[in-house]
Amino acid sequence: MSLNTSEMSASQNTMKKQRPNYFVAVQVSDPEIHARVQKIQHHIVNKNKHLDDCMISIPTLHITLMVMNISDSEVHERALKALQNVYEEQNDIMCKNPLTLNFCGVENFGNRVLYAKLKKNDSFERLHCLAESVHKQFADLQIFSTDSRNFNPHLTIAKINFSRQKQKKILGIQLLKMAGPKNSAGYYMGNTLNFDSKILGDLKPIETHVSEKKREIRMKIKESKGYMLLLTLKHL
Repeated sequence: MSLNTSEMSASQNTMKKQRPNYFVAVQVSDPEIHARVQKIQHHIVNKNKHLDDCMISIPTLHITLMVMNISDSEVHERALKALQNVYEEQNDIMCKNPLTLNFCGVENFGNRVLYAKLKKNDSFERLHCLAESVHKQFADLQIFSTDSRNFNPHLTIAKINFSRQKQKKILGIQLLKMAGPKNSAGYYMGNTLNFDSKILGDLKPIETHVSEKKREIRMKIKESKGYMLLLTLKHL
C-alpha cells in the first residue's frame, strides 16, 4: 500500500484526532524501584487519603514510546508487524549494548502529573532513537501517533524523591492495550518482544504466569497499597 504526501498528511491528521487506545512501551518491573515508589506513595496517602483514587497502580509502571488508535483487527496486525520491524532493527544493538536508564528526581506536567525524570546520558539518547524507530516503523505502515507533542520519556508514578539514582535495563518493547483487564501480574495485556541473541524474535502475548517470588512481591504491594499521583492521564 502506498499513499502520496497529501494522503499521508490527511491520514496522520485523522489519527491525531482519534482517542488513543494502544501504546508502545517498555515495562519498568524492577522490584526495588516498585518498593521505593510504593513506600513513598503509602506515606503520602496516609497524609491525605483523598488522593488514593488518583494514584497509578505500581505493576503498570512503564515508559511510553508512542500512543495510537487501533480501530480493528487489520490495523492491529499492521501494528504487530511494525513492532516486529522495530525488533529486527534494534535487537542486535540492544543485545550488544543494553539500555540502562537512570531515574533521578521528579518533575510535573502542568501541576497535574508527577513523574520520575531520566538522567540525560548515552542511554537516554538511545531511548530517543528507539522511540524514533517505533514512530518510523509504525508510520511506514500508516499508523501514526495520536500525540503531537515532542517525545518526553518519563516514568509516571507519584510524588517521589529518589535519594539515589536507580537503574532499569530495558529488556524489550511492547504493544499494549490501554483499556480492559490486566494480566495476572497486574500489567497491561498485549504483545511483547524481548531483546535477545536470537536472529529474529517471535511476538508473544505478555506472560500471565507469575513466579512465586513475583507473587510475593505483588502481595507485599497489595498489603501496603498506596497511590499518590495528583492526576493520572489514562494513556500514560
